[in-house]
Amino acid sequence: MKASRPLILESSLLCYLLFAQGCSHNHLEMAGNGSQQKTIEYRPNKSVRTTGLLKGQKKMSEMTVEESRKVLQDAEQVLAETKSAVESAKKKFLTLEEMLVADAKVRTAYHSVRLIPASLFVAGNDIGERYNKLILDLVDTRNKLITVIDTEVYSATHDFIKRTGKTETKLRSNLESIVKVIDRYPSPDLVKLKDSIAGKLEAVKQVSVEPVEPAIKRIKEELKDVPNFIDKAQDARKKKLFDDSYKWKMRISEVAERAAALFKSQYDALTKVEGNTSSTLYHFIENERKVSGVNGYYNHEHDLSTKEEEEWIKSLNLNDKVAKAREIITDAEQDIVRARALDAKGDSVESYILYDRARFSLARSTSYTAGLSISEIGESTSSKQDNLRDETDKYTSSYQSKFQEQDALFTRGIAKRLRTIEASLKEAEVLAKKAEGVLKYYHPMRVAGLVKQASRKDYDRPNVKVSANGEVSPYNKGDELKSGDRIGYSYVSYAELPRIDTGETFNGLSSKKRRVHEASVRVINTSNLEVGTSFNKMKFVKDLIGEAKTGEFDLPIAGDFTTDDSLCIRQTTPASGIITSVISHFKLGG
Repeated sequence: MKASRPLILESSLLCYLLFAQGCSHNHLEMAGNGSQQKTIEYRPNKSVRTTGLLKGQKKMSEMTVEESRKVLQDAEQVLAETKSAVESAKKKFLTLEEMLVADAKVRTAYHSVRLIPASLFVAGNDIGERYNKLILDLVDTRNKLITVIDTEVYSATHDFIKRTGKTETKLRSNLESIVKVIDRYPSPDLVKLKDSIAGKLEAVKQVSVEPVEPAIKRIKEELKDVPNFIDKAQDARKKKLFDDSYKWKMRISEVAERAAALFKSQYDALTKVEGNTSSTLYHFIENERKVSGVNGYYNHEHDLSTKEEEEWIKSLNLNDKVAKAREIITDAEQDIVRARALDAKGDSVESYILYDRARFSLARSTSYTAGLSISEIGESTSSKQDNLRDETDKYTSSYQSKFQEQDALFTRGIAKRLRTIEASLKEAEVLAKKAEGVLKYYHPMRVAGLVKQASRKDYDRPNVKVSANGEVSPYNKGDELKSGDRIGYSYVSYAELPRIDTGETFNGLSSKKRRVHEASVRVINTSNLEVGTSFNKMKFVKDLIGEAKTGEFDLPIAGDFTTDDSLCIRQTTPASGIITSVISHFKLGG
């Protein structure tokens, strides 16, 4: 009696995120009694090139029973390790890189088991039973691992989007404030800080990946027909038109497979575009999840139709079962012939779709031949069924495996991009905090003409350290002061030389108008002074902008003739300053 080969059939879904995992796949497992169970499995990525064979494994046609058992034993060991990795990953004991390594191992084990030839699945040995259970367990365990990986990356990209928005808002606010401060107090340090903020704003802003957005749009357009396909498949099943039901299910599968190929074509763009692409990555994953949701409906429908068809098959006589199996095998063979031609032309995507559809058809045919002897089926039919299934297994496995290096590069590129985005955001957050710390030492612009004496409250404000070159930094009590460093306060300092009192000696000048036309100031370690004949008309002392200096410096005075003249000095920044004398010259007139 011929045993039903426990076969997994694949129908690729979208490129599953971890961008790492490449195209995801649906699998239909053929149990030993001909029953079918739908599960989901995803493509792996590995940084090393693999062939889909475990060490020491031979190709299909060369493998013996004992060698197949060794493959199964090695894969069972990988399965146990992967189950342990899943639990560790759930508890956040594994890094993303370690999860990817575990994923690559289980993926390789899965491909190795799949290459066990159909000829070994005969009644009397344990290979078929072990194969069936192991394939299901590998798929189920890997799905659990992929779920953890997907959640990790999906959450990270979503968090990056929120952090980017908050950080950009802070940096823009800081930039606007610093520009205003620089207009009034053009300190070189502030200019440097302004340039740093502008550069970091450019680094953290969201960057779109142009080719990806149209690809997502195309996939959304194609998916619009899927609900209709599902409805038609359900309607056909309820009417027991299982051929029609199968046709509509395959339409759903083909849409998903083409979507997978389209997403894979965006790998280069997603990894090569520089900058913060977290928003594009997030939407990439989000749309993949929508496709996975569609597959959930498909999986459910497939389970129902398979069970109902198998129950219906029981009512058929032997001749009808064999005739239907041969019809399905013939359809699969025709798909394979077309697939070979497309592969020869280099159209691997469409070739894969046809091979994959043939795999589904051949698995369906085993529901009609399960429990029948080879003599009842016909030796040529039985042989053709096995040979075609070996061919579809080999092609689809090869199709998935040959892109593993490309997938690995994609995985490493995305992982590197996520680390870069994380580092850039952290730097931007630190810079924003630094800018806020600097800005708090600069008072908002005063109302013109307002002169306020420093109060006790002013002295209680945070102190700053002013170095010999005028650089200002926060100062906490007990901090070390180097030679030339001074402690400054964050309040505004004012000085005003009132109108000239001529006294009795020059009593005749008291009513004369005069103006200061020339003045100079002698200072020690002083910077950022403003002067004027009133607090409404202030100008910076050019030679004292930025770096603190010692010596005598000319003051930019241009007063009007008045009987109430004065010389005003102001220092708004918390810079150092000691004024030893002010020398002014005035003229009579007016």
